[in-house]
Amino acid sequence: MQKRINELDARDDEIGLLESEREDRRTLLADFNNFLFKKEAILHQKARHKWLKQGDLNIKLFHSLVNWKRARNALHGIFVNGRWCEDKDVIKDNVK
Repeated sequence: MQKRINELDARDDEIGLLESEREDRRTLLADFNNFLFKKEAILHQKARHKWLKQGDLNIKLFHSLVNWKRARNALHGIFVNGRWCEDKDVIKDNVK
């Protein structure tokens, strides 16, 4: 399939293609793209299956990074009328 596409491309560069050859090229490209999409889907499924079967070996690192990011993004307090406030209810009211 790839070889035929390359042949048609080379012929198009040299002398041009007939309309029937252009249609063949379009069909071949569509089929090739469909093949690549299916191949990618299969590889994704295989990787997912492998991950589910073997598990993630870096769970501790992953969870420590998630917890660090969550703590970094947490809102501990805000300035309300020029004063620092850490009361959760006041923070919720002022953030809304």
